[in-house]
Amino acid sequence: MNSIIKSGGSQYQNGGDEQVHPRDCAERTEAILRLMDELGQSINTSLAPNLVTFNICISGYAKSGNGRKAENLLNEMMKRHIRPDTISYNSIIDAWSRSGEKGAAARAESILNAMTDFELKPDVFSFNGVIFAYTRSNEAGAADKALAVLDKMENAGLPSDVFSCNAVLDAFAKTKQKINVQKADLLLEKMIEKDVANEVSFNSLINAHAKSSSRTSGSAAEALLVRMEKSDKYKPDVITYTSVIDALTRCDEQNAPERAQAVLERMERLAKEGKESVKPNTITYNTVLFAFGNSGEAGAAKKAEELLRRWKITLTVESVQTFGRALFHTHL
Repeated sequence: MNSIIKSGGSQYQNGGDEQVHPRDCAERTEAILRLMDELGQSINTSLAPNLVTFNICISGYAKSGNGRKAENLLNEMMKRHIRPDTISYNSIIDAWSRSGEKGAAARAESILNAMTDFELKPDVFSFNGVIFAYTRSNEAGAADKALAVLDKMENAGLPSDVFSCNAVLDAFAKTKQKINVQKADLLLEKMIEKDVANEVSFNSLINAHAKSSSRTSGSAAEALLVRMEKSDKYKPDVITYTSVIDALTRCDEQNAPERAQAVLERMERLAKEGKESVKPNTITYNTVLFAFGNSGEAGAAKKAEELLRRWKITLTVESVQTFGRALFHTHL
């Protein structure tokens, strides 16, 4: 029967041609569980739902992001004296992580803490699920709470991985607060020391500096780029370079537009040398244009016009608006 309930949770039906919504899959697996319960009571007790049955159902609700349904099944297991295992708890944490419901992250962490009541040892998936719950929540203080869970995982003797660390870095970037950028800086250094950093880690931190719009965010982003360029391990790509240009656009540093243009020209040169991964795109060009348009410097409009003529890029609404701003500043 467990094989039937597992097939009932498949996301495909009618020979695999038609995809089914995860919510429908979850409800279908629970319907089979209820049928097994009836058969177990009326025909044969061996047909009654067991740990595997409940775990399949909980996993189904995890995929659909229904934390409440998943947790209700856990409570039902306990009433039936079916002992949940680590898979049960991890699936419930995952369900809350995907739910998008207010307070879901805190609920996921409470499930993590409850594991010890059943003498179950949380694993990397348990902690990562709570970390992802906080980083997806966009709630106030979520990044700090995610970092606290990361520390808790390491204190439990479990190594943090690149996915959990990058999720925390990205959460700090979303806050746009200078203090959190400093915390992200420290986290990256810790990741490098433990050899769990990658290009995404650097890109997240550069993006954090850009979004902070601090006076020196441009220099900080440039320093991270240079560090990557000098490294044999971390290879910057178009996202890296464009994020640095974005940081220069938002900062209040001397010659920031010219420095943004220099980064772009470096990208063009590298692309001509065969490094397709750093080839500038429309976003890159428009970001440099934005740097000149927002600078308010004398001659910014003329410089922006020269760049537009030379690049021959596809104009977007943002390009035209930026060029208009440059003209406006020129005539003030």
